[in-house]
Amino acid sequence: MKPKTQHFHSLDTLRGVACVLIAIYHMTNMRWNFGGHVLVDLFLVLSGFVLAHSYLYGPSVVGKREFLVRRFARMWPLHVFTLFFTFGVVSYGLNGLFFTPPGSGVHNNWLTLFEHLTMTHNLGFPPNGKFVSSWNFPSWSISVEFWVNVLFILTTTRKTPSWRFLLLSVVCLGIVMRGWGTLATFNENYLGYFNSGLMRGLASFFLGVVSYRLFLRYRHIELGPKTALGLEVGSIALTVFFLYIGIWGYPLWEFLAPYFFMFMIALFAMHQGALSQASVRLRYVGVISYSIYLNHIAVMIFINHRVVTSWLPREWIIPFGVVILLIFSHFTYKYIERPSQRFILRKWLPPREQTVG
Repeated sequence: MKPKTQHFHSLDTLRGVACVLIAIYHMTNMRWNFGGHVLVDLFLVLSGFVLAHSYLYGPSVVGKREFLVRRFARMWPLHVFTLFFTFGVVSYGLNGLFFTPPGSGVHNNWLTLFEHLTMTHNLGFPPNGKFVSSWNFPSWSISVEFWVNVLFILTTTRKTPSWRFLLLSVVCLGIVMRGWGTLATFNENYLGYFNSGLMRGLASFFLGVVSYRLFLRYRHIELGPKTALGLEVGSIALTVFFLYIGIWGYPLWEFLAPYFFMFMIALFAMHQGALSQASVRLRYVGVISYSIYLNHIAVMIFINHRVVTSWLPREWIIPFGVVILLIFSHFTYKYIERPSQRFILRKWLPPREQTVG
């Protein structure tokens, strides 16, 4: 059995709230004027923090094979389920569309289906380009995260110096800045090779590893309730700033957001302020956040269909969508995500390594 490690419930809540806001951002077709794309970098940093805690600094040594099996079991089954549910059930059922017609700008075809099934759809392979998307398009970050996780377990040890991660982040975000000038990009290649989403994933994930090291170094410092609360409230205010700075016409400032999230996550992990302590009450939203993230396009298609818009007042459509998303995600987490994870671990790992993480 894999030993238990400390669980950061306040970080669960951060991830859950970020996923709900991204869902709202997409469900409104980005009409709610804020930079929801920046929040993807928040949970990429969170992923680096959590995996550093669980695997790099965990209570037991985890082999590369066990790590890769666990990440595959965690990410692939729900990704594939939501792909076919969103387009085989919801899109096809409501609109009669599974594959999309040529020239539509959405590349739902056999090639991109294969890429999604292998989680290689955001590594820079064709098709890519501005506004090019395919299938359950928010899963671009799932593709990026899985392969960045592979790089992490193959190359990173406790002795790997933090300056290398910081330098990597500067190079990767510098490429994105040079190529696009904003973090609002995920599927374009700069100079034919450097995929914008992959660059963001590399930068933000490894900043998460640095964030965990900051937490280890400073976790025993007593900030005091007022100071801790002030820092936490200030962190939320700065997060809002980064959500709007691109809208205000200064997208280059968005490139500071992953570095800010590096400090913010370490702060909330310390769990000393009233805000981080109170946020624990919402931790279940974080528990089902992976389901929320991958389910929200199906809900978006549903609530924007005339069946819904014809009888529901416009101001109620998004709240209705969020409620449906939370309820549906509870069930996919309980009946799809966890059972499939257990099944893969049971089949592919020895009994002592089968605890669901």
